[in-house]
Amino acid sequence: MKSANYFRTIALAFVAFATVSCSDKETDEPQQQSAITMPSGQALSQTVYADQTEGASVSFTTTGDWTTEIGETATTVKSATAVPGWLSINPASGRAGENTFAIFLEPNYTGTDRSAQITISSGNEKANVTVTQKSTTQDGKPYEKKYDIYTGGAYITGASEIYNIHGLSLYYKNGIAVGDAMSIIHTLCDFTVSGDDVHVVGLEKRIKDGVQSVCAVYKKNGVEIPLPVTRRGNYAMGIDVEGTDVYIAGYEMASHPDDYVMTAKYWKNNVIYLLGDGVRSSYAVAIKATGNDVYVLGYSGRIVNKDEYFYPGYWKNGQFVELETSGSGNKVYDLCVAGQDVYVCGWAWDAYKKGSGTAAYWKNGKLCSLGDANSAYGIAVSGNDVHVVGAMSIYANGHSDGYAVYWKNGERTILGKGAAKGVTVVDNDVYVSVEGSARTEIYKNGKIISTEAGVGNIRRIVVVPHRPTRHW
Repeated sequence: MKSANYFRTIALAFVAFATVSCSDKETDEPQQQSAITMPSGQALSQTVYADQTEGASVSFTTTGDWTTEIGETATTVKSATAVPGWLSINPASGRAGENTFAIFLEPNYTGTDRSAQITISSGNEKANVTVTQKSTTQDGKPYEKKYDIYTGGAYITGASEIYNIHGLSLYYKNGIAVGDAMSIIHTLCDFTVSGDDVHVVGLEKRIKDGVQSVCAVYKKNGVEIPLPVTRRGNYAMGIDVEGTDVYIAGYEMASHPDDYVMTAKYWKNNVIYLLGDGVRSSYAVAIKATGNDVYVLGYSGRIVNKDEYFYPGYWKNGQFVELETSGSGNKVYDLCVAGQDVYVCGWAWDAYKKGSGTAAYWKNGKLCSLGDANSAYGIAVSGNDVHVVGAMSIYANGHSDGYAVYWKNGERTILGKGAAKGVTVVDNDVYVSVEGSARTEIYKNGKIISTEAGVGNIRRIVVVPHRPTRHW
């Protein structure tokens, strides 16, 4: 009995020892730390007003690398997986440790509230932050859409003008000159706006190896991006941006100083594409890219009785389409593309007027006369409507004055003294820039909305929704 009790006591002591040992082992193990930790007081839901473009920053700590995803909530759209274009964050990913990202929003002009969810992921854990943007401002009123209006550029076209560099080195945003970034360009020929970026092209004279020549210049947000060249003189005349691709139209001179053959070309993301054959002269003045197609407006030379004449047209993916004309000396200034249709505007020789011409536009190469006006400088197409602007001379009280003209589907409206150079259609509103004597007038749907003193010789007008300045 004593022996049995002794062994029973030893067995119970062993069990007790094992139980205590297991308990101690579990206590010594570190508790699993959460992969994402939000600080106390960090709001996981925030609401901003329609005119607010920044939300409250979000801070958190992670034990590993982290990423984010943004999806519009199902209360705003049918699917919660849609990626909203109106909300972004910076940065969108990072390393382990303490992190903060900023929230940026586009103004809400939609008339309805909208929400998005930001999902932070680290390891197997996720954390969500919801942002709701109201459809009204703090005073309860709908937010009125605002626009930025850009004007600028100079025309250099026609065989007698291409060697005369003249024009402005500035472009204007809402009537305010933006010149510092372009001060070294003698002539700003064209520009465009894409997102937060302003792209400009122009010309300046530079000396290389003791020889002065004309150089093509391209700048993005004031910073020059050198264009590759293969010959002595290079001209950058027009620019367009399609997505992330930058297209620049122009031409180059032959390498020998006594050889004045010009060859049309364009650059796509700084890669040169020649359009002319290098034997007959050709040059390009404007460009438009849409989808997989590239359209370049310009002139191609033709030998007639041993003399070379320039005929207007456009290259579509490298193939020249000559415009319908009734003689030489025609000029083209602008083009646009609507679906499969290509529109060009300019000045057309009229054989029936004994040596005079008329403002005109071409649709897919076919001539459409606009009457007695001097010339057509800008064209835009919206839906089934063709909008053209230009100039004409009106004789009254013993002298002739120039007047700005606007056509909608061929119906003419005289705007006022000057010359209408640019036209664009945004949200069904028609904007026209009119060049006057040391001034530019901006028309919206036929009424002057601003007068910019001291501005002249403008080529283009660009109207884009106002974008807030990003402090990244």
